[in-house]
Amino acid sequence: MTKFAYGYVFSKHPLPNGLRKHYATGKTKTQAEAAARAKADAHDADWQLRNGVAPRITPTLRQALTERHLHSDQPFTSFKKYRSVVEFACSFQPLEGGRALGDYYLNEIQLHHLEPMYRAWCRNHVGQSQPYMRDMLNGLFKRHIKLRNVTENPAEDLPRAKRRKARKKLEVRDGDLQKLFDAADIRLKAALVLLRRSLRAGEALAVTESSIKGNRLTVRFQVNDLWNPDGADSKSVWGLAKLKHDAEEKSFELTQAELEILHESLKLAKATKVYNEVARKWESHRFVVPNANGSDWHYNDFLLALKELTEKVGVPFRPHDGRRLYATGLMRTESVSPDAIRQSMGHSNLDTTMLYMRSNAEDDARVNDAAGRQVMQAFGLRAD
Repeated sequence: MTKFAYGYVFSKHPLPNGLRKHYATGKTKTQAEAAARAKADAHDADWQLRNGVAPRITPTLRQALTERHLHSDQPFTSFKKYRSVVEFACSFQPLEGGRALGDYYLNEIQLHHLEPMYRAWCRNHVGQSQPYMRDMLNGLFKRHIKLRNVTENPAEDLPRAKRRKARKKLEVRDGDLQKLFDAADIRLKAALVLLRRSLRAGEALAVTESSIKGNRLTVRFQVNDLWNPDGADSKSVWGLAKLKHDAEEKSFELTQAELEILHESLKLAKATKVYNEVARKWESHRFVVPNANGSDWHYNDFLLALKELTEKVGVPFRPHDGRRLYATGLMRTESVSPDAIRQSMGHSNLDTTMLYMRSNAEDDARVNDAAGRQVMQAFGLRAD
């Protein structure tokens, strides 16, 4: 069951009922209060315009996108994600030699300004990045319609792009993992065990000594780029962040063989100081999957090491394939309900879990064989 949190903030100016309290809901209290703050700010801006307190100032596209997505309160990973998208949209020139799109005021922008930029974006990007641009602009114009800065939303007429590419068949099987495992060092062996246990790569790299209690593993964080809390020269630090989709934790029991591999890898680790964004403080941890120096392993460096191993062995394994094998294997061979698999993978929707179910050539052969037997049985046919 989905849980919601409630939050409220006070606006500067009263509502028609004389009160100033604005309510909103969200997955967490922080999200709910942020949504309530947005409603209160929109009300204050509208009240000032209606009462002649402040002049109506329509922002440019660059100003509106910067205010919306590139503000200092934005998490660093989200900031990096939006920065390239905003820059692409704002620097595009609808007319050769003319103004950049970011210099247009919002009430000047029409569909024929956005469409060539959007098509250029789609040519250079694939997958989820295509609808991402449309969703960002669509949400921006909807917001400024509420603020009465514009009256139309040209972004809603942009062509829709498919959100997901056709699911490919699984290129790797559990039998292939043995080759990877035999060729891997102890650190990568521990990583492969955690990935096959359905952990994401960021979650596997965030498993620390304190995550293991007896034979139970509890995952509370994932590693990620964070804003540097000390404000030093580097804008970001590699530290511990909350789990994806605001999940509280993942917990499961390990076999003795799995425990021995994780403990063996842990012997190579040394105490490393990292910033915990959830606790908002610096902490010292020993990571179960350390880098060559015994400290925390950066995501990109881990991917390079894993790629080198897969190319050496000739097995096309990627970190997320572990989750696909986990879901497909449980559904195919074990008497486990789909809802139990959904919960173990941290999904709120069963449809998301079903996207991880992948077939292979052997499945196609089994389907054809079973269908043939059923047809023969249905019509009373016998094999020659």
